[in-house]
Amino acid sequence: MKENRSILLLGLIVLCSQEVSAEYLTHSESLCNQKVYIQSQLNGQHIAPDGLSIDLTTTVERRISFTIGCEFNNDEFTFASADDGKSGYLYAESEANILTNRSYPGNSGKWQLDKQSDGSIGIVSRKFSGKYLSVDTSEHFSLIDPSNSGLLANDKFKLVDVNSVASITHIGSNVVWDSDGSNIVVQTPSGIKAGDLMVMVLHRTDSDLPLKVEGWTRVAECFKTGNDSACAVASDCTSWTADRKFCDRFGSKGNGEDLAQAIYFKRAGNNESSTHSINMNKSDSRRHPGWVVMSAFRGADVNAPVRSVSNAGCDRNKHSLFPSVYGEKGDLLLMSQSFDDAVPYSWFAAPQGSERLAYIGKSDESGFLYGEILKANGQTGTRITTGSGAERSGQYCKDALLSVSIKPMK
Repeated sequence: MKENRSILLLGLIVLCSQEVSAEYLTHSESLCNQKVYIQSQLNGQHIAPDGLSIDLTTTVERRISFTIGCEFNNDEFTFASADDGKSGYLYAESEANILTNRSYPGNSGKWQLDKQSDGSIGIVSRKFSGKYLSVDTSEHFSLIDPSNSGLLANDKFKLVDVNSVASITHIGSNVVWDSDGSNIVVQTPSGIKAGDLMVMVLHRTDSDLPLKVEGWTRVAECFKTGNDSACAVASDCTSWTADRKFCDRFGSKGNGEDLAQAIYFKRAGNNESSTHSINMNKSDSRRHPGWVVMSAFRGADVNAPVRSVSNAGCDRNKHSLFPSVYGEKGDLLLMSQSFDDAVPYSWFAAPQGSERLAYIGKSDESGFLYGEILKANGQTGTRITTGSGAERSGQYCKDALLSVSIKPMK
């Protein structure tokens, strides 16, 4: 490590030659028993297990949550992980070997926390006095002597309260409209990583919509036979095609071909395709428009993501009234709308507390997707779009609405 390193101070590059002075946090700082992620200021990634050692990750399910312990001297802290398969104390076996499998902290698992002016901290070993935890661009952790010029980003960390981190984050959404619903190609959202939850919403007007898409799991649907119709769902189907991909008849609820939507999910793979193709037609389908919303989310339970679903086919309101579903704190509430006219998104702005994640309006149809992280357990209640709403009473039942609560990663 060089003895002089440049740091940015008040917008100027200066060289400092004085000794680095430490300001150690104490137990009075309300850190004791907090559950935190340790975030490197080198690249914003979180500490994760790498065998018995550690590296950095952007993958939600890999990061380690540590409980801060205050069982020793007033300026000494320990970091204990209780995550499944990641239990143990963070400790320094040597200056070049940082591990997480110690069952008792001992001297090597005691750390001092050096407060930095930018809100970060330096993590200082008590066993190796004055040595700071550091990570290089190869994600190798070691202990180093800080230079006279102060700590670099490699040597700085932030303690991120687990409860302050949104469990599920929206990575991005793409939309596509097709004039006849055949051979639709939708782009996978950029920035997607293996383990993310992919959500695909299929919309169709005046024709068929598949209830089965290879490689995807359907979680909710609404098929309407007329404007005033209630939603028909797969369990209402009385006549399936031989491959059970399409429903020809939903019993007394009709053929479901006036307006329909269905929500599917899948776990993003290690080499996820940059595009996905969908054919909404069977051999005798009427060739009418179809449109698709493709979204990606990080931090969701990809194995069993859905907690609850609900639908509404005719709300008789100028605004759209998304039906209530049960959700829990940290869940993602998704609200998907099909509308059987092309309308501006200002007509149906996001319900209060949520945000619009995707919108498409073209020809004679529109689609909207909204999302919100829930702040409490219980029924969400009816969520009502804001904005001007439909212009004519004849449009009050032209929507098909789905509400879905998505569970966060355990």
